[in-house]
Parts: sequence; C-alpha cells; structure tokens
Amino acid sequence: MAFAGVLILAGCQTAYYSFWEKLGREKRDLLEANVRSAESGQLEVQKHFKDTLSRIRTEFKVEGGSLENVYDSVSADNDRATDKANTLRKRIANVKTIADDLFVEWRREARTIQTARLRQDSELKLETSRHRFDRMYASMRKVEKAMDPVLARLNDQTLYLKHNLNAKAVNALQGELRDVEKEITELNKFISDSIQSSEKFTQTFREEKDL
Repeated sequence: MAFAGVLILAGCQTAYYSFWEKLGREKRDLLEANVRSAESGQLEVQKHFKDTLSRIRTEFKVEGGSLENVYDSVSADNDRATDKANTLRKRIANVKTIADDLFVEWRREARTIQTARLRQDSELKLETSRHRFDRMYASMRKVEKAMDPVLARLNDQTLYLKHNLNAKAVNALQGELRDVEKEITELNKFISDSIQSSEKFTQTFREEKDL
C-alpha cells in the first residue's frame, strides 16, 4: 500500500490519521501495513548486502587494469546500501510511531468503558498486544544495529580504494572479506528472525481484529 512508505513527521500525525480514517483506515490497519513495509525493507537490505558480498568477491579478483571499475562498483554498492538502510530506518520509525499512538488511544478509550468486565478485558488485550509488539520491535532494532558495522565496513572499503587505487590495496581488502561475510551472515539471521516475528505479530493482530 502506498501509504506504508510515507514517513510520519513530528506534528503531522493528526492530519495523517485523519486522512486515512476518511478512507476507512484505522490505526490498526496502518500499523499492519507499515509492519509489512518494514518487512519488505528488510528483505531489500538482505538481498542487497548478499549481492554486494558476491560482487566484492568477484571484483577483488580483477587485474590491475580494472581497478577504477572496482572502485566504481564498490562505491555504487556503498551508496545503494546506505540509501536502503536509511529507508528501512524510516519505515521502522513509522512502525514505532503508529504503534505508540495506537496504544495510547486504546488505553485512553478503554478507561472510558463503564462496564468493569468489558473495560478489564479491553485493557488485558491492550497489554497483550503491547507485549507482542515490543518483542517484534526489539527484533527490528536488532536489524538496525546489525546494519551499522556492515555499512561502516563498506564505507571504509570505498574510501580505502579511493585513496589507494592499486592492486596492493585490493589485495589488502581481500583479507577483510571474511569479516564482512561474518557481519552480513549475522545481519541476515537477525532479518530472518525479525520477519518471522513480524509475521507472527500481524497474524495475531489480524485475528484479534476479526473476532
């Protein structure tokens, strides 16, 4: 859905929610859609880093005459990785903003329910959903943190090649591949865990909504 990728700017939440409510989209719908958007962003990051590692392995085997092409390729991959990572961070931020607003609204409305049994049931469901969300969000944050060392290493390699465009520099960077691979492998694991957690959360969330 198109709205899932829109960054919710501070101070614009009310207009954002009002717009979608007019189209029949409540905060629960927006949260689910943005969780899906974050999943998609994680898969894009996962694929890009995997492809980047594969290209680095290939590019670092070239002969000296192609060093400028090696640098261009590594630099382009680095730029795309940064863009995809930043997009993912914004999507995860959207998820947190919408969830916080949803749970605040839910708690406020639950307190206005006069029938004690219904109020207690609503508040219990709120706490259960909040705990489930917190677990899912924690897994997304692990992905964010795991991106940092990979991005830093890609940036280091790009700058190193820029400053030392020679075969010796490429040979030096070949020794870094094992560390890059280790960090990307860890990132991929966190992404897989996060997506599994997201799917579980949205499935349960949808089932509760349909009850």
